[in-house]
Amino acid sequence: MRPSFSKAKAIANHTTADNQCLDLCVEEYQNAIDGLHQSVEYVKTNNIGGLRSELSAVATNVENCDDVFGELKKKNPFARLNHKLRKHGDINLGLVAQMN
Repeated sequence: MRPSFSKAKAIANHTTADNQCLDLCVEEYQNAIDGLHQSVEYVKTNNIGGLRSELSAVATNVENCDDVFGELKKKNPFARLNHKLRKHGDINLGLVAQMN
């Protein structure tokens, strides 16, 4: 997540047309990072419901970044990374489902 966040911040400082998209992605990546930190706490306390909810929210954060570019028909500079993040999220959610 941190590389995406840093990349989004760097790009946001250099363009004007895509700033709205990039600003949203920066915000969504920060929310995802916060959610991952909260997920660790849920693992420590064996709060499976909270963990599942938080991991789902992280996936939504990544999707929101993709969606804003798609809605404005702009090329998403984070598309490849977001695809990887979604795959990791799916794996994590699958693992959590096995914990019940």
